[in-house]
Amino acid sequence: MALIFTWLRLSSMRQLDWYRNSNYQSKDIAHVQQSIAQKMADKARSAKDARCRVYARMALEGLPRGGGNGDDIRMGILGIMRNNGIKEGHRPGIDEKFLEQWHQKLHTNTTPDDIAICSAYLAFLHSNDGGEFWRVLWDMAKLTPEDLANFDKPITAFPMHLPHLIDPFKHYLWLLKVTHSGADLDTAAVMAQGFMDDDLAWNVFDILANRNEWWVPGKIVEVRSRLAHYWQAPGATRDLLMLDLALESWFRLLVERTDLGALQGDDHMALISLVLRNTIVGVHDEELSSVVDQWEWLQQGAGCESGRWSREWAMAGLASLQRAELALAQYMDTMYAEALQPIMREAAGVSSWQVVSQGQGVLSGVLTPTASLADVQGKSFAEGAPTLLLAEHVGGNEDIPEGIQAVITRSATDVLSHAAIRARAQQVLLATCNDAAQWEGLQALAAEGKSASKAVTLSVTPEGDVRGVLGGDLALEAAKVGASDPAAAAAANGAPKRLQRPRPSSKWALQVAKAIASGLQGVEAASATASGDLTKALQGLASLRHLVSTQLKAPEALVQECASVAAAQGLIPNAGLWAVGSPGWKQAWSAICRVWASKWNDRAWLNRRALKLPDDDLVMGVLLQQVVPADYAYVLHTANPVTGTPGQAFGEAVVGMGEALVGNYPGRALSFTAPLDGTAPPSILSLPAKRIALRAPISWAGSNGAKSNGAGTIGAGANGAGAPLLIARSDANGEDLEDLAGAGLYDSIPFSPLEETVVGYANEPLMTDPAFRARIMSQLTDVAKVVKGAYKGQEQDIEGVISQGQVWVVQSRPQVIS
Repeated sequence: MALIFTWLRLSSMRQLDWYRNSNYQSKDIAHVQQSIAQKMADKARSAKDARCRVYARMALEGLPRGGGNGDDIRMGILGIMRNNGIKEGHRPGIDEKFLEQWHQKLHTNTTPDDIAICSAYLAFLHSNDGGEFWRVLWDMAKLTPEDLANFDKPITAFPMHLPHLIDPFKHYLWLLKVTHSGADLDTAAVMAQGFMDDDLAWNVFDILANRNEWWVPGKIVEVRSRLAHYWQAPGATRDLLMLDLALESWFRLLVERTDLGALQGDDHMALISLVLRNTIVGVHDEELSSVVDQWEWLQQGAGCESGRWSREWAMAGLASLQRAELALAQYMDTMYAEALQPIMREAAGVSSWQVVSQGQGVLSGVLTPTASLADVQGKSFAEGAPTLLLAEHVGGNEDIPEGIQAVITRSATDVLSHAAIRARAQQVLLATCNDAAQWEGLQALAAEGKSASKAVTLSVTPEGDVRGVLGGDLALEAAKVGASDPAAAAAANGAPKRLQRPRPSSKWALQVAKAIASGLQGVEAASATASGDLTKALQGLASLRHLVSTQLKAPEALVQECASVAAAQGLIPNAGLWAVGSPGWKQAWSAICRVWASKWNDRAWLNRRALKLPDDDLVMGVLLQQVVPADYAYVLHTANPVTGTPGQAFGEAVVGMGEALVGNYPGRALSFTAPLDGTAPPSILSLPAKRIALRAPISWAGSNGAKSNGAGTIGAGANGAGAPLLIARSDANGEDLEDLAGAGLYDSIPFSPLEETVVGYANEPLMTDPAFRARIMSQLTDVAKVVKGAYKGQEQDIEGVISQGQVWVVQSRPQVIS
């Protein structure tokens, strides 16, 4: 269907002139056009795949209506010429070369271009101005004299001024529109009139009569909603859908005419509501429908007692805007909410900047634009002046290369994502700019600095905004690098850091309590041996990962010991389920090996390379852990990671599993701060707007084909009846160390892949229920206080989930405070 749409669209744009060197009669062309248009209308109504329906709608938008009496076009031009004394063939009369050449074209093939030619000809007959002919031809169809001359039947002559032909060609223009211009609003309304009820038809023609009035966009949405019941009915004529397309096109034109800068906040709200409602009339998409529901909830006050434009309401508005932007990205090139965001931010008291890592004070260097942080992975910026990166996109797991002191992005960045944690550990400024004008200003500043060989200075204001100004000479900034930083100078001189290797162990596997008591971090000899020997033999990280993840063979003693320990820990019902060669062990071993292989993923290798860490120093154990099927996942820092304020917890939470948060999936998390001493309630920084939630599989098959019971455990699969879904996580000596920024460098592999679902916030209590949200934030604040106390007051980085009302802590480690 995508191919058909592309072919038909290129044909309508005259890029595929499929009729060249062919001789088609007008009646045949009309029949073919009618058949194709009806087939596209049928496909747009009934295709099972939603993408096919969208492609069919778009194809029909550029198609002529077809049908009617196709011979009327060919015979109509002959009739006009004969009835008005125009020479035709051997018949005597006025020798009008333009009409004769156009007649020859119409006789062999007629296209939508003929509507523009006829309209231009009428403009000339009315005005006797040759310029009007070419102006109308260009405005309507982007046709030039060269285009007419290059037709298969060329039109090279210019028309004669024969004003007595005005009335005949007015009627002839109607004939052309009946066949070719089904999406034209007036023609479409007339052709569809007999297929809808009288009241709906009256409303359609009321729109036509008042098409430029301010209230027309709202009425178009209402009429399209009613019209959908007709064109979606089995056997519906193409004329009904063509009317819907024409109304949609006129709606778009009216919206594009709107001066967004002159609108107030409530006007923006009404406009966006109309745009969203108009979108879902023709696009059958559950996610977009959910976004419309969320927007209607916002319009009605979002359950805020303080009312519209209060801080509480505007916070919900910001989350709703971002959620809508994510959902509409595939359907709209421009999101009209952009003009509303500054108004929402002002009402919510939220800066247009989000600083997640403060960096090292005032920074000066080369401001360098790039599409994404991923594009500079593996590069070194250690030479010359420091680099300040303008990256359109930042994900959640990229490494920040050596020599970069700031990353400014347009991507929303979760404060507790892996990328943000590494930025703080490396003392790199990481900030999101939510204002298009300020972003364009920074891009202009980068270009100005480059042309003048001047440094750009970035600083964070007390209000939390980032400001950039043109600074001093680049050569002077380059000379400062390393001079004031002994550690940087040592790294530049090649002095490698070393990781402390854990004490050797004869054990393959340990239960949690014994692992903690022994202080081994769960590291076993197999991973160290494999990674050390492989590095010299293979070229390329991808080959290395493939070898480790697929070719390692487990010693029988390792299998037996892992099975015994897993059963004792309660991860499997009995050790026999992980016997050598069993489906359960194959599943476990695959996950374990893929974790070991992540030592050689790009970001981890680049991180070690930047820090001049020998690969052999990094040894990795694998932690096997139960996956708690999460309603929500959270990350807590017991000290504010942005400001460094002790006693002030900072938390973020998302719907579903935590990878959407730490992996910085598009959209914001619920974000809040709270004093640990309970002197004040939690303060919301942002409401959730993540598009995707990750879930433990609702139903997944173990190796013997058995299904789950829907609670994240397999009913009788590879791990046995009632066994939890497990995840293999890295436990390396190079993670979570203050000077190594190891968070998120290595992979976690669930035994069965997590499932992606689209979040509908209109029915999500984390968004819509203030009391529920307050209770969650209060519970998480208590968790932060308790866990910090358990570690004798040491600041903690805590991860966990909330499942069926219970709060679980799945990991805690010392918090890195930059």
